[in-house]
Amino acid sequence: MGTVLRQFAAKAKAHVDVPYSQLPGGWANWMFGSWTGDAAFPYQCGYSTGYGLIRCWLDATRNQASSSAGIDPNVVITAWQPGEIAPFGC
Repeated sequence: MGTVLRQFAAKAKAHVDVPYSQLPGGWANWMFGSWTGDAAFPYQCGYSTGYGLIRCWLDATRNQASSSAGIDPNVVITAWQPGEIAPFGC
């Protein structure tokens, strides 16, 4: 599953600026994955990618989750875009 989620995360990174209503495949697939076994949208892929991003960001910045609850999401995305952090790869 790790390889599949890494592939999904790369696709998500390329679509990070696309409004959720215009995501190819529909927003629900991007967040929850496909229950039909569609490899492009593994089950719970959005949740897993989000967790992976936050986990890597916390590790890279040495912050605690409890003190980072109010962080602006763009701080994490800004670190993800140039490759400073990578879900499932840190």
